[in-house]
Amino acid sequence: MNPLLAGAGGACAALAAAEVVALLARPATVAVLSALLGPVAVIAQRGQAATHQARLLLGTLGASAGFLLLALAGHPWLGLAVAAAAPAGATFLIRLRLARWRSQMRRGAAGAALAIGEASASGLAGVAGIERAAFDGAVPATVATELQDLATRCRLGLSLEDGLQELRRRAGAGPWDAIVAALLVQRSVGGDLSKILGGIASGLEASARARAEARSLSAQARLTARIVIAMPLVGVALGEVASPGTLGRIVASPVPRALAASALVLQLLAVVAVRRAARAGGPRR
Repeated sequence: MNPLLAGAGGACAALAAAEVVALLARPATVAVLSALLGPVAVIAQRGQAATHQARLLLGTLGASAGFLLLALAGHPWLGLAVAAAAPAGATFLIRLRLARWRSQMRRGAAGAALAIGEASASGLAGVAGIERAAFDGAVPATVATELQDLATRCRLGLSLEDGLQELRRRAGAGPWDAIVAALLVQRSVGGDLSKILGGIASGLEASARARAEARSLSAQARLTARIVIAMPLVGVALGEVASPGTLGRIVASPVPRALAASALVLQLLAVVAVRRAARAGGPRR
């Protein structure tokens, strides 16, 4: 009887999955999902700040998914804890994506400065020089996209000053402050833009080399720290493999559960401390 019931259950599950796939493939469903998830897809894209609606939607989706999955797995209280932490997790993900984009912009700043300077030396100034730099092979794709978008919007009526200030704001503090300042000052009072941007690019490249040397010198220490951090997690995994149910017994008892939670918090603090110590630019102030 049990095999028959299992087979019937599997057939019902397959039919239900087929119905769900068919429902998701409908144009109306796709349109609704696009409207709901559209704000999430563009969160922190190209340095744009996330809207309140996008933050709320991402936090709600994370909380709902975490609670439902853990509740169905038989851990409703853990699901509630995950749901409560979902808004903070959403904020962290948004900041992480924004930081990654800004890091790409910083790495490509030297190449952009050289490309704009070379365009200026060849007689292309202002929007024309920025547009030429966008197609320079030495400029990374992320920066090239921003320069091309800036040139296009300026062709459509946006003032170059406003466009540069917006780019500087989205790129955050760093090399783009100097590049935008050089472009605006040269546009106002004149000067050899190629020479100015060449000096900025040389300084940025020297700074990048210094950071790379610092990271190479600290590579062994960082690897050792990561191994030490991973050892408790590996120990827990090996214990669970050697004696299945060990983790469940730890979670089921109040005192071991509290100790495990404290250990997890200390592990997270250790990860943060190692990342801050390994940052080539020094600790964030």
